Amino acid sequence: MEEKKSFEEYVQQLNDVLNKLEKGDTELEESVNLFQQGVNLYKECKKLIEESKIKVTEVMKTLDESEGEKDEVERT
Repeated sequence: MEEKKSFEEYVQQLNDVLNKLEKGDTELEESVNLFQQGVNLYKECKKLIEESKIKVTEVMKTLDESEGEKDEVERT
């Protein structure tokens, strides 16, 4: 089973792909393959960002809930 990479690792790989493409010294077929690899890396980055947003939202909800409980205790 493949180990899940970190966001930073995906970004580094994406930067490497972009640098190769920007050089402009690759053949068409290799450029297309690099482009596809870059798109796949972008999708992985986007997926990790979305997962992180969900986690942050869940944590913020617990903060809001605990603030609400604190307000209830202070009123009594």
